[in-house]
Amino acid sequence: MSFQYTAELSDEHVWAWISMAFEGGSNYWIEKAVIPQEVCDRYKPSNMLSDDLSALQERNEYNYSHQLPFLEGGAVELVTYEDDKFTLNRDGITVGLKLMATNSPNHFNDLVDEGGDSITADVLLQYSLFGEVVYG
Repeated sequence: MSFQYTAELSDEHVWAWISMAFEGGSNYWIEKAVIPQEVCDRYKPSNMLSDDLSALQERNEYNYSHQLPFLEGGAVELVTYEDDKFTLNRDGITVGLKLMATNSPNHFNDLVDEGGDSITADVLLQYSLFGEVVYG
């Protein structure tokens, strides 16, 4: 017998984990982040720092490349040290969260409860990009 529960995670909550992956958790396999031209045409860098994703969406602005997947039509391309390119967007993050919950429940619970670390963030990013944990 088992119990199932549903947790609603805000964009800001998930973005904090993606931010952690970009800022250190995944730096051992990510060489750089590139903003696709169609995203550059839609969103411009903001002159004011903000972590309010809704306000940034309304102004078509961003502060950090890792905010872009949370904005409508936004994405960022991550380039590995092997020169492989992967696109991170909202759909990929949604799938990544589901895969993480199913395949790495301890990491997922740490994400939900804010008890994880950079490894938790890295696992989320890898599920979001690759559909599995490839590195580490």
